[in-house]
Amino acid sequence: ILMTTRETVRRDMATAGKKIRTLDSSGAGVAGGADDPDSEESDSSMSDSTPNENEEHAETTCDCEKKHAHLDHVVLDDVFTATPQQIFDLMFVDDFMKNFLEDNQMLQDVQIGEWRSGKDASPEATATRSVTYVKPLNGPIGPKQTKCLITEEQLHIDFDDFCTAVTTTRTPEVPSGNNFAVRTRRCFTWAEHGRARLYVSSTVAWTG
Repeated sequence: ILMTTRETVRRDMATAGKKIRTLDSSGAGVAGGADDPDSEESDSSMSDSTPNENEEHAETTCDCEKKHAHLDHVVLDDVFTATPQQIFDLMFVDDFMKNFLEDNQMLQDVQIGEWRSGKDASPEATATRSVTYVKPLNGPIGPKQTKCLITEEQLHIDFDDFCTAVTTTRTPEVPSGNNFAVRTRRCFTWAEHGRARLYVSSTVAWTG
């Protein structure tokens, strides 16, 4: 099941990546949020440009290794024919992820909020937003569905170097659901030939 989901994500991201244009801006800050002056332009970032224009871009790394910030379990470590910003936009700016959650994962009532900065963000984040959806459950006992509460945080945004985002998922309606949260860390860096490396790690954080 894990490999099937992974290959589905790769296929859908590759298809969408063929249509994405390279954005002119590449500075740090809030990406795709209500406070981002380029957010409307980012939301419609679809065209036929390719990352070959960036083939000479140097490879980069995130700062997670020296900070020992990668999480316990590696979920994905792969290179895509796209730029880091294109992959980031697919996951956090464009409608791709909402459509994927609804059409591929069969989730219900998917609600994705706007990115907010300032007092609405945690101390380590430059921006945060909330995502909620209802996930059907197939277990023989227990609830038949659960509401998932997700907090997404942008920790570092520099499309010329690297980006890091953290997602925290809570499911309070399942047994012991208030006692744990799933944290997922996504790091977007430049790989060889102007492509993007996506490194995803995850862990379960117990709170009780």
